[in-house]
Amino acid sequence: MNKHSFNKGWGMLSVKDTAAFTEELKRMLGIKSQNAFFARRRGEVKHLYAEVIIIEGVFRKYGVPKTKVWGYDYEDKTYEKRS
Repeated sequence: MNKHSFNKGWGMLSVKDTAAFTEELKRMLGIKSQNAFFARRRGEVKHLYAEVIIIEGVFRKYGVPKTKVWGYDYEDKTYEKRS
């Protein structure tokens, strides 16, 4: 999984929250299209530090801790994919 992807956290959202989460995050990041949102979700776009804080905050609002958001082991801090 791409280290910039937040698919890991996405998978922890309840189905009923995904639409509201998506709209809130798109609004907060100024994302206009679904394609742009999906590109960010898949990690095709490297997020700025301020965007990381926003993304983690929205996930936290929906009950997903920042340690479970990204496509890497947060505790490792090397940001390398584990085998």
